[in-house]
Amino acid sequence: MPDVREIVKRWLQEHGYDGLTNLCDCGCELDDLMPCSNDVSGCVPGHKVEGRDPDCPCAIWPDEEENDVL
Repeated sequence: MPDVREIVKRWLQEHGYDGLTNLCDCGCELDDLMPCSNDVSGCVPGHKVEGRDPDCPCAIWPDEEENDVL
């Protein structure tokens, strides 16, 4: 039976996302999804975007319309 991490990973893949983000404090790609014990309940699906914000270490960003809501 798949665990929560596998269920989330499959859903993200099926919907064309590259990982999860909580808008710069944390971001994780599908290959390393949920690597730490942090609470991911505030994360949203996102896409990998290189160089979007040089002051932000994460490369996963939500869609623009999602970003406006958050």
